[in-house]
Parts: sequence; C-alpha cells; structure tokens
Amino acid sequence: MEMHSHLSALNETRNDWFLRVRVTGIWNNTTSSGILIHYNMILLDCENNHMHAVVAPELWNLFAGIITPGTIYCIRNVNVSPTTALFRPVHSKDMIHFTAFTTFVLDLNNDLFIPRHKFHITPLNELRDSFYFYGPENQPVYSTGSIQISTLPASKIYINLDHDFVFAMRQRLREEGYVPSDKTTSSPTMTDVKEVVSVIETVTLKELSEKTSTDFLKMSFMCKVKVKSIEESDNWWYGRCNKNDCHEEVIKFEGKYRCARCQKNYPVPQKRFKIVVLAEDDTEAFNLVLYDRAVKRLLDKTVTNLMAEGYNDPASYPPPLKQIAGREITVKVELTDDNILVSSIVYYVVDAYECSISTSPVLEDIDTGTSVSNYINISIPSLSDGAGTPGSALSTSKRVKKEK
Repeated sequence: MEMHSHLSALNETRNDWFLRVRVTGIWNNTTSSGILIHYNMILLDCENNHMHAVVAPELWNLFAGIITPGTIYCIRNVNVSPTTALFRPVHSKDMIHFTAFTTFVLDLNNDLFIPRHKFHITPLNELRDSFYFYGPENQPVYSTGSIQISTLPASKIYINLDHDFVFAMRQRLREEGYVPSDKTTSSPTMTDVKEVVSVIETVTLKELSEKTSTDFLKMSFMCKVKVKSIEESDNWWYGRCNKNDCHEEVIKFEGKYRCARCQKNYPVPQKRFKIVVLAEDDTEAFNLVLYDRAVKRLLDKTVTNLMAEGYNDPASYPPPLKQIAGREITVKVELTDDNILVSSIVYYVVDAYECSISTSPVLEDIDTGTSVSNYINISIPSLSDGAGTPGSALSTSKRVKKEK
C-alpha cells in the first residue's frame, strides 16, 4: 500500500495528503439558537499523534453514513490550517478541514497498530496551572482565579476503560490498601452503564503450573517474570486471517494465503507478532509464547513498523525484539486445553506490561464509555508561589525446552 503521512507532518503547503487514522470521537457544534456550525472528529494515527478535524454541515452527508467512532479509515485530500479556537480538544496547533474533494473510506488492510485512545493525564491539584485558553498570536493564557469543571459537546467520560493508565492506578491503589466496596451506586445519567468486574489472580510460575483443574480452563492469571532469552528458531511474525474475529494462521498455497478455518483465500494476510521466550521468576522457568498484543505493547511498534525500518526477513530477529531479553515484565497468561489436559508448561501470553505489579488481585473491567453533560465542581487547593510549570499530561509447533 502506498505511503501515508503522519499527522505530525501535516502543514498548509498542500492539500493532497493521504492519511490512515482512527476516528476516536465525533460531535457537532451549534449556536445558542441551535443552528449547526460544523461537525467535529478527533483523528489518531499510528505514531500516537492526534488532530482535530472539522466538516462543514453541507459536506457531512457525504461521510456520515460510513463514519463509526473507533474505526480506522483512509482519508485523502484535506486542507490544513492553524486552529483558531479558544478551547481545543487536542494540543495540536493545526486542524484538518474536509472539502468537497476529500475521500473517506474504510481501511481494510489491518496492518496498523493505532491506539484506541490517547490521553493527557492531569492531576486534579494541577488543574489551576494546566488550564488555559488561546489568546492573541496563538499564545496560551493561564487562569489565575477559581476553576469550575464542566463538559462541552466534545467531552466524553469513560467508565472502567481498558487502558494502561487505569491499570497502573488500580495497582497503586491496591498497594496503598484500598479495598473496593461491594455496594453499587446508580445515577439517572448512567442507568445504561453496567460495570462487570472479574478478578485476575497474581501467581508465581510454579503456582501457575499447578493449576491443572478443568475449572481453570480459559482463565487468565498475572505473572511477574524476567525474560532470560528469546527463541529465534521460528519466524518472529506470522500471517493471520484477514477476518477480524478469526485468529487463524494462514498458509501459502498457489500464490495466495488461505485460512483453513474460514476456507478463504487472501492476496496479503495480516502480519502479527508471535515469539517464544524463556522467562523465569524465583520459583520456575518456562517458555512463554507472546502474541501480537503483548509484543506491540512492549515495543510500542507493529510488525509493519519494523518492516518499514528495514527488518523484512521473518527469520532474522530485529534488535528491538532481541532487547526484550533481560527485561522484567508482567504477563497475562490464558490457560489452554494443552495446559489443563496434557499438563503442557508452554504458556500463552495475551497481554504484557512494562510496569511491576503487586501480589494483590487485579481487577479487570469491561470498559464502557458514556457522554455526560453535567457540571462537576471540584475544589482546587491553592498552589504555593513556587509551584512548577503546567503538567500535561494457537499453538506453536516448535519443540521448546525448560531451562533449570
């Protein structure tokens, strides 16, 4: 596929830009009398850049039927200009304008890793110094008075979001002794929000190997391990079926890639990580198979990103992958039929984190998002004169060995 531009490279010098981005939010702006001004979107790319895009009302019908928040699209032919809004949904100084020549189609390649969200996290006691709007000459103007938090049309409140920041916060609270209440509360603005919580137990590798009852089948556990080495006898990526709900590895047959499960052929498969590492803790050492999500989180790169950097040989491991050896990571392991029925000690990692975790259980929540248009009043403590600057905020067929 042709090269696309990252949002950080956009400028006013041309209007034939080709973008591959995820739409993370949509809203509209109206006047006080209800007259529609324009529609808005937040676009996020594979380098974690985001930018505000606007669409005039007379053009919206060209795109409205195909735009779904959270989906990745290919966009061509847009104008770029400095943003002039006093209050901005993102920190970018430029914004995108759709025109009558803009094309907007679903990205069917599925070879980009674009985060579902991007946040600038600001502690509440830093809001006074972090709040500003843009004044003359595009310079930020900071508040010196009291602050009231309210929502705007662009605002969105997330409940139990599956995000690293949330995971780290839960861990920190547990280390400080916080215990969740069994009571549930409801609000008339949140009646459709249902919180579903399951507990992921943190175990040692030895304890993991002892979970052989069928009661544990398909259950997940967290383990803190050190990666001793990477097995480089297999390819570091594989071709996966292009169907979103199928994770089957494809095989090359007569010049095409075929999924045995779906019985379909594809000219080009999705490229996904799969590496085998030897990991240990104080109790045991086992082989772990790290799949795409886990490796992407550790590297902050996709297979396509590495191939774009020149690492095209699937049998030759790139330096960024080799550098995983020696790192201490937290892995989320899902127990499979092999682990339970035949006591296999090769474990499959569905997610991984750079952060350390405590031995307390981890809460895993199904994320929901809802928009709320109420005022939230927060008392901000006064800052000292010496306050700092504003914050911003399947299976593997290889034989594996257990090392003692």
